[in-house]
Amino acid sequence: MFILVFIATIDVCGMFHVQQSLEVAAYEGARVGIVPNASVENVEFQCQTILDAQGIESYTVTLSPSDPSTLSVEDYFTVTIDVNFDANAFGGGLYGGKVLSRSVTLQAE
Repeated sequence: MFILVFIATIDVCGMFHVQQSLEVAAYEGARVGIVPNASVENVEFQCQTILDAQGIESYTVTLSPSDPSTLSVEDYFTVTIDVNFDANAFGGGLYGGKVLSRSVTLQAE
């Protein structure tokens, strides 16, 4: 029983780590996207750099609108990152099939 509780605790802590990493990456990607002349490549690169540094795998980055260069001042830009937790579980994936998602919306400058 102790081993099961220990593994579940590791998985929950890992889930919090992944969620926080998604939040930071989405925020930093959105910050890159709201500046004038931003490009899709720059936003995706910023998200990828942060997630790769944290060891996060199997993620998808979605932008809304899909091209930040079309933003006008005071338009809203959203970065959403989804990840399959199974690919990032530390303790064996007791929460099979769980998809974690974080979104950040910022106003264009």
